[in-house]
Amino acid sequence: MGKKSSSKNVDVGSTQTTTATLESLLTQITEFVQAGTLDSRCAAKLGRRLRKEAEAIESDGRASQSELDTLKQASEKLDASLNRRNGKLLVEAYEALRDSDSPS
Repeated sequence: MGKKSSSKNVDVGSTQTTTATLESLLTQITEFVQAGTLDSRCAAKLGRRLRKEAEAIESDGRASQSELDTLKQASEKLDASLNRRNGKLLVEAYEALRDSDSPS
């Protein structure tokens, strides 16, 4: 699992992934983040990987502009969800720190 695949074996210009699949994955990841069932760091890494896949689809010319716009919107929703989740975690950490510093 720690090994990275050699770039010599990867055909960068071709992918079997569809825009509908990417949109579905981005939506599911967003929902998991909103529910608090997926770590935000993991979700961010998955989002970056899916954006690379979307770039490959775009460079192949296999997607219409409306499909690409839909992917962009799904990606932006994930980013917004991650920002809200990270903000919430920051507030919770601050409150816990403040509570531990207050005299009993």
